[in-house]
Amino acid sequence: MMDLVRAQMPVGVVAIWALIGVVAAVILVRLHDGDFGMGAGAGLFVIGGFALGVLCASARAEPTLYKHVDEVVAENQKLHVCRRHLKVHGRVVPGSIERRLGTDQYRFRMESRDDRPPATLEVRYDGLVPDTFQWGAEIIATGTIFGGGGLDVDPDGIQAKCPTRIWPLPEPEWRSVGSWP
Repeated sequence: MMDLVRAQMPVGVVAIWALIGVVAAVILVRLHDGDFGMGAGAGLFVIGGFALGVLCASARAEPTLYKHVDEVVAENQKLHVCRRHLKVHGRVVPGSIERRLGTDQYRFRMESRDDRPPATLEVRYDGLVPDTFQWGAEIIATGTIFGGGGLDVDPDGIQAKCPTRIWPLPEPEWRSVGSWP
């Protein structure tokens, strides 16, 4: 029983209980006195509105899914249709990094790590990349699946794992391209 009390309650459950408590308080006051003053009514209204707002906000919040490249490729259609937010773990394919001239727009491919089933995923990113971003780097990219089956990464959505060799870092290896479709 104590484990249940100590367990962290989801916000939605707490909001439902608060809303039920407000409704019960209104019913009890109405049955006992037949009426209640402006102060009590306004207080119950504010508490009920806050509980309802928390309940609605918690119902809308979807957790970000954590997937590996092979899982995303296998579930590509389902993930695209439901527009789920994803954190995708994999490695940058050697020689695949392209940067549009004069911009911070990148295209590259991610592949599964060696301990996972083989798969590759196209990635689009617009923003600054970490210093350790290079081909072969292990990264986690956060974004959504786009229509072509690739990953559209959020701004600041790339985290690159620190390499085992810290100093000196090799120059990033990517090629600049004028434009792409």
